[in-house]
Amino acid sequence: MNKCPYCKAEIELGTVVVACDECGSPYHLECWNSDEGCAVYGCQGRIASENEGRLTRVYTAPLLPQVQHVMNLLELSGIACSMTNQYLAAAAGEIPPTECWPQVWVWEKDRAKADDIIENLMSGDEAPAPIWVCPKCGEKLEGQFTECWNCGTSRQIEETDGSTP
Repeated sequence: MNKCPYCKAEIELGTVVVACDECGSPYHLECWNSDEGCAVYGCQGRIASENEGRLTRVYTAPLLPQVQHVMNLLELSGIACSMTNQYLAAAAGEIPPTECWPQVWVWEKDRAKADDIIENLMSGDEAPAPIWVCPKCGEKLEGQFTECWNCGTSRQIEETDGSTP
């Protein structure tokens, strides 16, 4: 069994687990939120700032590409997010398999917007990403592209006022 680096207690079967995205250390969810990030000396794993609140899980699935797709959609909508458990695996029944699935986490302030985007995706009502114009060369590009094919400039994600992009 693994020990939580924050409270030093064993992580027992059925416990909600969060893994640091930098070093992979497993935590009790409560410990991760209490310490607002990784407690391993020298690790810079996600530490919440006071104005962003706490992280909350918005999506989990058994296949990494599914989770990555949701994460990409959220990021294209201007929502900061992170993925956990992408390298975690259940070891002979110590952790329930569903707790080892990759997970997407967002700041609490973005939870409602993230839930709407995920609900639209699951219902099949996903709108295509809007066409954008490269700020450097003026090339028109389809929304799924994050860089200009012509000059290599990265897409600038604009902050929205809460309306859908």
